[in-house]
Amino acid sequence: MKNKLKTITNRQYGILLNRASDIITDTRAKIVCDIDVLQASAYWRIGKIIIETEQHGAARAGYGDALINRLSQDMTARFGRGFSETTLKMMRLFYQSFPIRQASDKLLNRKNNSIRQTVSDEFEPKLSWSHYCELLKEDNLKARAFYELETMENGWSMRELRRQMDSLLYERLCLSKDKKKVKELSHKGQVIEKARRCCQRPIYP
Repeated sequence: MKNKLKTITNRQYGILLNRASDIITDTRAKIVCDIDVLQASAYWRIGKIIIETEQHGAARAGYGDALINRLSQDMTARFGRGFSETTLKMMRLFYQSFPIRQASDKLLNRKNNSIRQTVSDEFEPKLSWSHYCELLKEDNLKARAFYELETMENGWSMRELRRQMDSLLYERLCLSKDKKKVKELSHKGQVIEKARRCCQRPIYP
């Protein structure tokens, strides 16, 4: 076999090996990403059916807590760890906090110059469950939307998202005249201690 490979230079073989390795690495990364997004989608749907079931028995005091407690025990018995009462309540909050969004159709109506809208029956997550759990810690809805968008555009890991939220990036951007410089420093892990003035409008409506 080695004799047959003599027609291929070490450089050519190195290129082949690296390209093949890159394909495997990229594919594995995409698989992990797909699993994370599918998990977030599944948890959003579980949150939805919890809310729908609770609404049927809302008149009874303590119905929601009893429902969560029972569901937690049964789901844990069937699937193992990952379905504590706290996690199920987070799924419920996830559904409440990230409603279905309209998806813009690319077809433009030439008569009235408007974009036709189509509505999906379900929320389509773009981030992992861990990312959304971190985003749910932010009570300011405009800040939460800002961090969600920044995470998607910059490919932030959950740890990086947490760091940016802890550094109050959104608030610092609102307070700074030089927003570009703030963002540059934020990517380097630096924190601006003094902001110049309050911005006139939110960064992300």
